Amino acid sequence: STISATSSTLTIAEGGTWHVRVQAVSPYGSSGVWSDSDSAFVVPANPTVLVTAIRFVCEMADDEGTDNTVDIDRFGVWFNAWNRLDADDPGTQINTPDSGNGTTVYWFATPGEEPFDPPRAWEVNQSVQVAFDSESYDFNFAKLQLTAYTRDYDTTSSDEEATASIELVGSDMWSWAAGQASPHTFLLTSADFRFRVEISVQPIVP
Repeated sequence: STISATSSTLTIAEGGTWHVRVQAVSPYGSSGVWSDSDSAFVVPANPTVLVTAIRFVCEMADDEGTDNTVDIDRFGVWFNAWNRLDADDPGTQINTPDSGNGTTVYWFATPGEEPFDPPRAWEVNQSVQVAFDSESYDFNFAKLQLTAYTRDYDTTSSDEEATASIELVGSDMWSWAAGQASPHTFLLTSADFRFRVEISVQPIVP
C-alpha cells in the first residue's frame, strides 16, 4: 500500500488556538473519514490564569431525621500556584495564602444553614487571577492546586465536614474537553452528603 501526505505550516499568535482536520483518500477514489485533532492553546508569555469557582452541586444527602436533608453552613474554594523549572522542581509559590488552604477564591459562612437535597446547586461564579512566569520557568511544569470545602451543621451531633483537592500541571489546567469549555470537577464526600465541585481555569488572552 502507498501512503502520501501533504503538509502545511501555519503560524498561530500567542493566545490563539489551533484545530486540525485530516482526511484519508483511497487511490480508488473513495474518501476516508474526517478525523479531528485535539485543540491546543498557544501559551502567551507569562500567562495570567482566571480561576472561577462555578458551583457546588448536591448529589447525595443522608442526614439525621426523616427527610435526610443536609444543613450546610460553609462553602469554600482556594488555590495555590507554583512556577517550576522541571518535573523535579518543588516549585516557587506565586500566590500569597490567606488561609491554611491557600488563597481564597470563594468563602461562604452563615450563622444559619442552607438545606440541601439532590440536585440542588449552590451557584458561586466568583473568580481570581494568578500570573505565571513562563520566561524564567517552564510553563509545562507550572502547577495549580484547587481545594474545596463544605460543612454540614448538626445541632444534635458532630458536624460533618469534607475537604478535597486536585493538582493540575501545565496545559492540564485548562478547562477544555474536545475543544469545548468543560469545568474541572471533584467530589466532597462524607457519610451524610456528596457535593460535586465545578471550577473553571482559563487563560486570559492579552
